[in-house]
Amino acid sequence: MTAQYGIEAIMPKGKGETSDPVFREVVRRSKHYEKIIGYESKVHMIQECIHVITDVRESEVLHWILEGKGYSWIARHMGLSHTHIKRLFSSIARQMAENVQDVQNVQNVQRCI
Repeated sequence: MTAQYGIEAIMPKGKGETSDPVFREVVRRSKHYEKIIGYESKVHMIQECIHVITDVRESEVLHWILEGKGYSWIARHMGLSHTHIKRLFSSIARQMAENVQDVQNVQNVQRCI
């Protein structure tokens, strides 16, 4: 770095980002689109394995989880404890993981539900 004198010393300095707003928006949307593609593939995998769940309580818990509800909401709705819902969820994830042959997809099932 060299010392700057005069008018250059008080001018704003670049922060390493592009100043093109269109380029920034394209980058932001592409990252967003990649996340959506990932979520869609995970939901598709879960929907393919949904036939494995035969218990009525587990299927209802899975339904509400897929609807975006939290454990505490599901527990209040079903009249069960929060920890019981977690146990049911663990059972769901284990059953789905046993049904999936690909090891990487097993990890995805446990993370995405």
